[in-house]
Amino acid sequence: MKLQDMYIMKNAGLCIRAIPLLLLIAIFLSMMPLAMASYVSPNSSLETDTQWVSKESLSLQWGKAQRVDINGVTYTLRADDFDVGMKAASISIEKEGEIIREFLFADLESESYLIWDYEFKVELTDVTEDGSKTPSASVTVYERGLPELKVALSTESQTFGVVSVSETQYAPEEDRLINVDVENIGDAWAENLLLTIDVGEVDLKSYKDFELRDGVLKKRLEWMDKGESQSYNFTVIFPEWDGVTSPYAINYTISAILSGNDIKDEACEGNASLNFTCTDPVLKVVSFVSKEELNMTPWYIEDVTVHDAWETTTFRVDIYNQGFYTVNNLDVTFPEIPNEFLVDNIFESGNPQVISKKDPYYISKKLVPIRQGSFNINTTVAKVNFFGKNFTWESESKAINVHGAYVTLDKSLVQNGSGYDVVLTLKDDGDRAAWVNIKDYVPSVVNYVEGSFEKSLPDSNRTLSDWDLTATISSDGSHSIGVQGVLLSPGESLDFSYRIEPDEAPDLPYAECDFKSLEGYKGTIRSAFFVAGARVEQNYDVVTGEWIAGQASAPEATDITEETAYSPTDFSNTSEDDPFEIISVEESTPEPSFFGSVLEKISGMFDSVESGLKSVFAGVNSTVGPAISTVESVAVDAVENYLYIVIAVVAIGAFLIVVTLMQR
Repeated sequence: MKLQDMYIMKNAGLCIRAIPLLLLIAIFLSMMPLAMASYVSPNSSLETDTQWVSKESLSLQWGKAQRVDINGVTYTLRADDFDVGMKAASISIEKEGEIIREFLFADLESESYLIWDYEFKVELTDVTEDGSKTPSASVTVYERGLPELKVALSTESQTFGVVSVSETQYAPEEDRLINVDVENIGDAWAENLLLTIDVGEVDLKSYKDFELRDGVLKKRLEWMDKGESQSYNFTVIFPEWDGVTSPYAINYTISAILSGNDIKDEACEGNASLNFTCTDPVLKVVSFVSKEELNMTPWYIEDVTVHDAWETTTFRVDIYNQGFYTVNNLDVTFPEIPNEFLVDNIFESGNPQVISKKDPYYISKKLVPIRQGSFNINTTVAKVNFFGKNFTWESESKAINVHGAYVTLDKSLVQNGSGYDVVLTLKDDGDRAAWVNIKDYVPSVVNYVEGSFEKSLPDSNRTLSDWDLTATISSDGSHSIGVQGVLLSPGESLDFSYRIEPDEAPDLPYAECDFKSLEGYKGTIRSAFFVAGARVEQNYDVVTGEWIAGQASAPEATDITEETAYSPTDFSNTSEDDPFEIISVEESTPEPSFFGSVLEKISGMFDSVESGLKSVFAGVNSTVGPAISTVESVAVDAVENYLYIVIAVVAIGAFLIVVTLMQR
């Protein structure tokens, strides 16, 4: 093969291999956006496509000029020559010293108007004469219609949980749909339209109606007639807060520009913007108690822990962030727990000074009631200065009602002539009844007046004469006096007293009262005691189990008068028939009387029934749960009232048996 033939074949092969590449290039060019092609206006003729807008109608009298403002430019019109019969007139237009003139005919449409640079048009509509044969030309003045482009950006308010974000606010790391509306509200069409949107520092999520170039959204509209409108949208995501910069200093702006040209290729433009500011921080402070109705029950403390407390409640405070910004340096004021509750266990999670969406704070306290009553736990208040703005959030207060007996014992020393009256006041300030036993010790040095304790009780205070009253004399001359088997109803109080005749202001020990109520609730209380006639109060420390004495007050030395509540007791009429047992000298604790034994049996029956009720309610409560706590409370009240009736009936029966045996 010749070298020349080989060269020709080689070149032919290269051409064949180049054909696919050329086809690909052709296909690619055919698929390129139309926006890249040169736009050709469909209405580019000034003569035929100019859109005129009627300005006003004028009457041009012979020899008189009138001025007209057209799109901001002043023109002067004159009618210089007339032919009434032909309805023709010579019309001139002057602008800045330049004049054009034309003879117009009102009846010939093609020659009825005069145009100045396609900005100003005068059309002759009629030629007339007045009574004095003075001619005038009626003309209509037109100005070239201009396009007016309008673009509007809008968005809707949003709600995230309890936080409302208005149209002018943003939510960090959240989506926002932005609506774009464009419209030509002018009097002429516009072409070569380009919509450009700058989202600034906001991130774009979707923009299907636009193309993104150099971080800017663009949309080519080409041509828009007057009154025409289009709508588009895109979605943005606002940036995450850096946690340091004040949100009030972080604002975002989205701006849009719609630009184009009119028929004379003059520029027209419309623009709009949306400004976004931050929301305020939002915290929620909530407090609640697990149980608002409690009954007093027995319990004990061992190893700094409460054991066997049947009825407790949990007080809890939650602080959580519902907004978009972490709150630092939060100042939280927690309410004080009433002294009538023992705080058993405390659980805490989080930091009360720093509250974020991911890290809320809570604290819970297990409360064990110490006494009966209605108690209130005040609000929890959280305050913060958040980058120069002060905010306060507050919870609700909570009420807790504790049911049970609340037995108090007071011992007072009242000077009465040459001696003293010692007054014991027993009271149940609770809402449940209690069985009580009272005992007091009288030292020999204070010279107890025999029988004074027994005679201090008026008949109206006795309940079926069923109390066991004791006044025991010990070998050292001291006395142990007391009352057993007293059923003290809610709100009821009893007074006991005895007389002493010491040589000087006496030292007296405290009196004691053992009580027992429903739910197995029982205990021992003490009164004040006296040192050299001065009263010393004492309080029980539930944690240590010890009675703590206070400071001695001034001696009580007020003499009894006729108006004083306690009068001297007259012992001259004391006889052996009085229904009180005066026991002789003994060093041991006296045996209870027969009637006391009967009451002890009754108390045992009361305990058995009460224990059975507890077992029943405990079993039901463990199965059904707190839903029947109200029913349980009502049931316990009903059973309590029923037990009172049963006990009263049994006591009366026992009393009749004793009377019958004594008669035999």
